[in-house]
This record gives sequence, C-alpha cells and structure tokens, in this order.
Amino acid sequence: GNPVLLPGQYASLKRELNDKGQTVRESYFGLEGELVLHKKGYAAVARVLNEKGQTLEETYFGTDGQPLMLSGGYAGLKRVLNEKGQTVEEAYFDTEGNPVLLPGQYAALKRELNDKGQTVRESYFGTEGEPVLRKGGYAAVARELNEKGQAVKESYFGLEGEPLLQDGGYAIVERELNEKGQMVRESYFGTDGAPINSSKGYAVISRELNESGKPLSETYLDASGEPAAVARAEFTYEGGKVSETHYFNAEGTEVDKTGKSLAEEESAEEESAAEEPAEEESAAEEPAEEKATEEEPAEKEETSEAKESSGAE
Repeated sequence: GNPVLLPGQYASLKRELNDKGQTVRESYFGLEGELVLHKKGYAAVARVLNEKGQTLEETYFGTDGQPLMLSGGYAGLKRVLNEKGQTVEEAYFDTEGNPVLLPGQYAALKRELNDKGQTVRESYFGTEGEPVLRKGGYAAVARELNEKGQAVKESYFGLEGEPLLQDGGYAIVERELNEKGQMVRESYFGTDGAPINSSKGYAVISRELNESGKPLSETYLDASGEPAAVARAEFTYEGGKVSETHYFNAEGTEVDKTGKSLAEEESAEEESAAEEPAEEESAAEEPAEEKATEEEPAEKEETSEAKESSGAE
C-alpha cells in the first residue's frame, strides 16, 4: 500500500541504536522519504544515555540536519538525575551548544523532590549558573502539597533565598481546594507572613463554582479581613464562556472593576450631557469586561521536556 502520515505528522522513522540496543537517535520521514518535522517541532533527536539507559542529553535537528531551536526556546538540554532516575536539574542550550534563556527568563533549573517524586521546590538560574528572577519575579518557589500532590501553599524567594514579593504582589499563597481539586479559596501573605493585598487589590478570594468547575461568583476581602472595594463578582456563561460579569461593593451596589458606582457614573454622564447640549452625544464606551480571578501564584513549568519516544506515535 501507499505510505500514510501517522498522527505525529510523519510516515516512517529511523532509529539508531547503541551497542546495548538502546535508541540514541530518531529521525522522521515523509511520504517520499524526505526528512519532515515531527509534530513536536523537530525532524530528528539525538540522545546521550547513562548506563541505565536514561536520557541525560537531547539535541534536536531540522530537516536540513542542523541543530534546531524548538518553540520552547532551546535546541538541546542536559539533565541531572537522582538515584531514582528523576530529573533534579535541567539546563537548556542553543544551536551552538551555549546556555540559552528560555521565554521564562531562565537557562537552568534545579528541583527538590519529596519521597513521591513530586516537586516541592524549584530554583532558577541564568546562562552563567547564577540565580535569576524568572518571569513572574522570583528566583525560587517552594510548594506544600496535599495527599493528592496538589499545591496548597506556595512561597516565593529572591536571589539570596530571602522571602520575596513576586509580581503578583505577595510572597506566600495558600489555597483551599474542593474534593475535585478545584480552588475555592485563596489567601495572600507578605514576606512577614501577614495578610497582604495582591496586585489585584484583595487579600482573599473565595469562589462558588458550578458543576463544570467554573466560578458563578467570587467574593473578595482586603488585608484587614473587610470586603474589598469590589467585594463580589457574578458571572453569566453562554457557550461555556463568560458572557456577562457584574461587580458589587459591600453594600450590594453595582460597581465597575475599580469599585466606582455605576449609578454615579451614569449620573455624572447625564450632568455632563446637560451642561453641553450643543455637542453631539456619543455613546460611552463600555470597558472590556474581565473575569475577576485569583492571581496566578506561579507559572506552569515551561521546560516542555521532550519525552523519550519509545515507538511510533
């Protein structure tokens, strides 16, 4: 029969094996036997393995056979594994083999794992191995996990390991999750462990969720435990997306995202229109609605590790 493209966007692959029969290079080919890009973005990958057959290094190549920068911002990576074969260090390199900064603004990372192999601390480093502030404004993050491995507390640190207010405006975040692992309450704290208002203007957010896990409403408290300027938000959905958002203050008066009364805004507009009757009235532009949500405490890992291919995908 005729060759067909597999889900990985190639028709065939070629493996090169070492003397132990382990794959050290994979190349992908199209319908006419030409090198093609796998759906992961490379035409070939070469690996350096340890004595256990675990991958320590990977280098990626394009259809011209030359090293290729992946969309993740690197052309190769090197790993340090612990005795269980788990990655505890990872560094990234460009097409010339030089350390390179990823979009997350770090060139290497180190992980501390618990006895279950779950990451409980991650630290970030630059091209010369120096601690750096990654995207989000922190050099390290420590996590406390529940029995399901879900992060219920995260703490952020600076270049010298000191507690740090990251870009979200807080040094510590604590989460309460429901039985489905969905966040129903999140609280923010400063470097001294005291409640602090995040960059969003609140210290605590609580959520009421629908059956799909999307928020029907959110309530906000400030660092003193009082309702924030915007004390509550209610959401309406259409087609699975937010179609309407309404904000309210502590008295139940509808406000805009800044906490200003909509009634006052309408009154001010009417007064302005009355003072200038000769001018043509123009419809006031409504600000784009935003779904109020909790501060993102930590970005997802951006390492986009290329997992070993053990067969045709």
